[in-house]
Formats: sequence, structure tokens, C-alpha cells
Amino acid sequence: MGGRVFFDDDPVYPRTLQFQLGRSTVRATANLIDPFFPHVLKLHLHQNAWQRFVSRRLLPALPQLCQRLIKQWWPRYALPDCVVLKKLAKPEHTHMFENEEAMYKRLARFQGRLIPHFYGEAQCEGARALVVSFVPGKTAREQVPPRLTVEELIDRIRGPAEEMATSGIVYGDAKMSNIILTDDGRVVFIDLEMAEEEPDIAVALENLLDAFEDRYKQYLEVADGPRIYKA
Repeated sequence: MGGRVFFDDDPVYPRTLQFQLGRSTVRATANLIDPFFPHVLKLHLHQNAWQRFVSRRLLPALPQLCQRLIKQWWPRYALPDCVVLKKLAKPEHTHMFENEEAMYKRLARFQGRLIPHFYGEAQCEGARALVVSFVPGKTAREQVPPRLTVEELIDRIRGPAEEMATSGIVYGDAKMSNIILTDDGRVVFIDLEMAEEEPDIAVALENLLDAFEDRYKQYLEVADGPRIYKA
């Protein structure tokens, strides 16, 4: 998720906020996901009776073309009850913010499996923001014993990383907080700020896996104390 971000007047959570996504104005209850990253919020959306009727009764009864047009014009009807909103934290982070948005679009066929669903760019409290799906699970550093071994974690990461690389893009930020371990055994990459097109995919992939391995070993040293790793 990038480096730690500080704000001068950090609000108290949970709190209510509002964001604009396309033609839709959306209200939600916001909570921090990680206090180290106050620009990344988990939102539970508010719905009035009309919005519930449209999303649960009217929309599913319409032809697929009508559903797509409504969701395009009023994107709130494409949103699940819970989403993640990631604000542009600082102006100097604009390049990474825009790269992440571009990567979500470039990797659209992997949304919902290897990466979250991307719902678009929003405006929230005067800041640009990305709206993506919330992925249930735990980050690698949130595991409780018995934790995955180094070999098990790298095996889980390798498949999704290699599949993503078939698009020419290699994930680029090997932090334990940037991968979600889902209950069904998958790995989901949740931060695409540093994903990029690589000229030598094989080398970039090996460097990525080596970086994850090193970071995970460091994490286990702290979490579990010294241990002996297999060569």
C-alpha cells in the first residue's frame, strides 16, 4: 500500500462519508483497514428504500443490456454492500495512483480472482480515490499459528503471479500486507501501484518471488522467533 501516510487531522472511526462515482452520490460508513494507511478505507454503503428496490428487485429483472447501461450511468448499482476506497494520499503520489488505475484496467480479466474488482475513480472529500471490492481473508502478516511455511506461501504466490505475467505485467510490491490469503486457499494481490510491464518476464518473476521469500522470512523471524529454513 506504499509507505505510511500521515494526515494533520485524522478523523475518528467509524464515521460517515460521501463520495461521487460517475453520476452516483454514495453515502457510507467508513472504517480504517490499517491505521498505518489512513487513506485506505473499508466502506459499508448506505441504501435507502428506492436504492434497495432498484438493486435487488428492478435491476435483476431487466435485460442484460439495460443492466449494463444503468450500472454505467449510475455506478452505485454495480457496487456490493462493502467496498474499499483508496484515496490519493499526497499530490506527489499521483503517478503511482494513476498507474494503479491503469493496471486495474489493463488486468481487467483477472479482476475478482487475482486482484479485486475495480469499480472506477471517485471523488471523496476533495480527493481522487479508487473504488475496489473488499477481499475477505487475512494478509500474510495477519496469520495466526500454524502459519504457512515459506515454501507453502511462495507456492501460493507463484501461480497467480505467473498468470498475471501472461498479460506482460509483473506485480511489483512484495510486502506481506499486499497479499490476501483467502479461505479457499487463493492469493489475491491488493495493491497495484508498482505493478508494471516488464521486458524480461522470467527475470522479473524470479526477482518478485525472491523478494516475497525474503520478506516472509523476516516476518517469521519476528513472529515466531528464530527458525531453520530448508535450503
